[in-house]
Amino acid sequence: MKRKALVLLLSCSTLFAFAANIFVTTHGDDAQDGTSWESSKSSIQAAIDAASAGDTVFIAEGVYNQSIKVKDGVHILGGYDPSTGKRDQETYPTILDGTGLGKALINQGSAFKVPTYCDGLTLQNAAHSSNGGAAVLKANGVLNHCTITNCVTTGSGGAVHNSKGTISNCLIELCEAEGAGGAVHNIGGIVENTIIRGCKGNYASIRNESDGNESDGIVRNCLLHNNEPSGSSWPNSGGIYNPSGVVYNNTLVCNYGSQYAGIHSDNIAYNNLLWNNHSEEGFADPANFVSGENTKNGSGHNAGDSYFEAENFTVKLSVDNMAKNGPHFVAPTNFVGAPKNAAEIAAMRAANFAIMEGSAVIDKAKTNTDLAYDIDNNPRPVNGRADIGCYEYDPNAPIIDVTGVRLNMDTLYVYTTDTALITAIITPTKATNRNLIWQIADTTIAKVNAQGAVIGVAEGQTTGSVTTEQGGYSATATVV
Repeated sequence: MKRKALVLLLSCSTLFAFAANIFVTTHGDDAQDGTSWESSKSSIQAAIDAASAGDTVFIAEGVYNQSIKVKDGVHILGGYDPSTGKRDQETYPTILDGTGLGKALINQGSAFKVPTYCDGLTLQNAAHSSNGGAAVLKANGVLNHCTITNCVTTGSGGAVHNSKGTISNCLIELCEAEGAGGAVHNIGGIVENTIIRGCKGNYASIRNESDGNESDGIVRNCLLHNNEPSGSSWPNSGGIYNPSGVVYNNTLVCNYGSQYAGIHSDNIAYNNLLWNNHSEEGFADPANFVSGENTKNGSGHNAGDSYFEAENFTVKLSVDNMAKNGPHFVAPTNFVGAPKNAAEIAAMRAANFAIMEGSAVIDKAKTNTDLAYDIDNNPRPVNGRADIGCYEYDPNAPIIDVTGVRLNMDTLYVYTTDTALITAIITPTKATNRNLIWQIADTTIAKVNAQGAVIGVAEGQTTGSVTTEQGGYSATATVV
């Protein structure tokens, strides 16, 4: 969505006749006017304070141990190389680091009159004793193309507390809230085209609800995987709790919850893909619930492997990913719930939940979806009817070659007769042919299956290896 977002930003700035640019670098000086990279300021807040509605603050790469209060109509863009003016968020990350600050990194004090963007920022290591671990949004506040990681709050919204604002094209991971929403507490706002993974919170990773007046909370085109609850508040989901909002075209997979692990929706939910979400042992209900009371209002055409209120589910999925009626994900994680160590974090980040040829959810969505693109900015629908979930399968997509492979650990420890998992991380993550060949050098010590599950046979040490079918790239690990 990057190209569309930039066009929108430019369109917004043309609303103001005399828009100015203000520049910030880590080596700047707030005594300077900030009108160029050479005369940049060092404080983002100083640049915002000097700006007027319609102005844009450009922030160079680097780490800024700063918290900011945004201003109506003043856009903030990160990811720049100050020596060339080139923008590339991955190569030149602009990082707001909350270490030691004890507050949210982005604060919006009141509703804005015009959409105001924070775009291309990384927010990390924030710890807030009130709502919103990393950011507090209100009406017309927009977080776009931002990464939020390792942020916590004792309130609600481990990453963002969103009251009628918009979170779009973001990545939220490893955030936690003692209150509602390990990632986001969304009240009358929009969360779209966003990946949420490895988060923990009360009720769910997203608590989504209306503002009680005219605005429904909306969650659409999002991927939520490997999340889990941090408390015990019903329905205690790893995915989405939707008491009064609208949830559609999302993919919720590999989440854990002591009760409804994937989704509990009392209101409208449709075109959602729910797979391999696990409830606590002994919980009697299925892992996913969409209320039948809202079928006439728009709920339906969901796909799942464990659910009730069957009238709201069009596709019954197999628990086997690659079975005839399976979702056919490219490379799902091989564990459920939030990651517990560095190896599982690496596996979580390497997962790919795009769907492949043969998926049971292709062309099965409701025909009246308003989404023109999927989470990866691929046009939808491809064949006249969209796919269920946040990804759209395109049979004519260009082939992407494998360029390498590595394993998520150097040494795997497995007891005799036990099974341990190891994950192959293929680059790029969107490579087309992801078929792998697994081998164990000494099968009298251990064996491995086609999914990388290693079974201990006898005491000893050997080597496990994986080789890509396309390109013949390989990686090894010690098996003990």
